[in-house]
Amino acid sequence: GGLPVRFILVGVLASAFAACSCGDDLIPDSGSPIDSGNPVVDSGNPVVDSGTPDSGAPDAGPVDSGTPDAGPADAGRAPPSVCPAPVDAGVFDGGSCGANLASDPMNCGRCGRVCGSTATCSTGLCDATLLMDPDVSSNYCHALFTPDRLFAVTCWGNSDLSELRTAPIEPGSDVRGTSLVAYNNVSVVAMRGLTLDGPDVLFGLEGNPSRVFQVSASDGGPITTRFTTDAGTRFDALQVVDDAYYWIQNLHTGSGQVVAGGSIKRRGRNDTQDTVIVSGLGLAGQLQVTPTKFLWVEARTNASGISIYEAPRTGGDVSVIKTVAAATPGSYMIRSGDFVYWAIKSAGTNGKIQRYEFGHPDAVAQDVVTGLNLPEGLATDGSWLYFKQGDAMYRVGMCGGVPQQLSPVVAAHDSQATEVYTVDSKYVYFAGGPGFGDSKIYRVAK
Repeated sequence: GGLPVRFILVGVLASAFAACSCGDDLIPDSGSPIDSGNPVVDSGNPVVDSGTPDSGAPDAGPVDSGTPDAGPADAGRAPPSVCPAPVDAGVFDGGSCGANLASDPMNCGRCGRVCGSTATCSTGLCDATLLMDPDVSSNYCHALFTPDRLFAVTCWGNSDLSELRTAPIEPGSDVRGTSLVAYNNVSVVAMRGLTLDGPDVLFGLEGNPSRVFQVSASDGGPITTRFTTDAGTRFDALQVVDDAYYWIQNLHTGSGQVVAGGSIKRRGRNDTQDTVIVSGLGLAGQLQVTPTKFLWVEARTNASGISIYEAPRTGGDVSVIKTVAAATPGSYMIRSGDFVYWAIKSAGTNGKIQRYEFGHPDAVAQDVVTGLNLPEGLATDGSWLYFKQGDAMYRVGMCGGVPQQLSPVVAAHDSQATEVYTVDSKYVYFAGGPGFGDSKIYRVAK
């Protein structure tokens, strides 16, 4: 006497959907008639499996008695990051902006690439613009840049010259720059370390006592002493990290010689003396201070045996130092994000750029780009790596690709005149100079 089964099912489904959609409203809708028909109940006997239970004997085979893996438990950490296969990352386009990319200085090599100042464009390459050419015999081995000015320090020159020199970052008619301070009676490696600390430029000078000086980055104002320390202290790779000064203390007796006894030092802003954090170094440089580790480039026993090393920031003696990878004389290392990158300065097609994920416990050195010929210097803007090859400026993607030439050849004499200093929103800045003691500072559109 009830409704056909198909209508009952429709009603049940409708009630189910209504229940799902009403959330916490548990009061039925009293405006609808309630089906008072007798529900259809299956009164049949339920089907019960009355079969005989499995009475077979349990498996009497031997229990696996193998020795458990004694290795460390997998803590679920991700594998080291791997760069994807090299891709052509942003090659110069084919002229979609309607310009002559071979010669237009407003669209040189690719649309929107402006050579800047009076630099010309030829074969898609922007000429390098000269920013500083001092009137003294000097090799610039450190330089830093603010939005308005550049500062450079010499570490070699005639009559044991060392000086701090500055010039506007936008070139003018006078590219000699201004000498802020010069020393003619110190060791050629005495003036080291150039870094920015807020509004001040810092540099170190080995002496008795040794000193770190400061000068205003905005106007090159008076030079004053930031702090003094022990005689014979060299401030290689001086930098300010987490409210403390860090640097590498190298011992030096002559060109090409490696003297054991170097160290990484730390000094808090309010400290009155230095602390040795890592000891047992040879001739080291290019210190990178990460949240947990130090990384640096070092010749441990001889000038040609170069490697990348790391140690925990907690420090220790030589036993805490780990070799990351082999490098070469002229290798230069930088940090970007969770990686350090460095160039392997080998000839032919044996040169390359490598990277290392310093925070990962299982990381190994990875090739970023291979097939390079004597790559020198290294800088990054977080999207591209910039380096010199054959004395011309190139760039390549952070995970590889086809290197793109940015400038024509700009002659450079030696490794002290081939550094790539930095990159800003428009330009990459580097050193060159055709002869010893003839360093110049240039920029080229990136």
